[in-house]
Amino acid sequence: MSYGPTHQFCPKCSAMLPPQLMECPRCGTDLMQTTGTISGKEIFQITGVVLLITAVPLILMLVIAGICIATAR
Repeated sequence: MSYGPTHQFCPKCSAMLPPQLMECPRCGTDLMQTTGTISGKEIFQITGVVLLITAVPLILMLVIAGICIATAR
């Protein structure tokens, strides 16, 4: 019994393909060259977005807390 992938998708045209193909018959994209790895640049971009999403509410909360403390005196 095989537990491997039953299909793959072309990264360029999103066609559903059998897993053993080396080239997309629809658009000709080389499927062996486009692996699922993430480059260092993409990791930094993803990390930056995650930090931005978490940092903005935190900074906003600290500013609001500071205003509340300052006006409560």
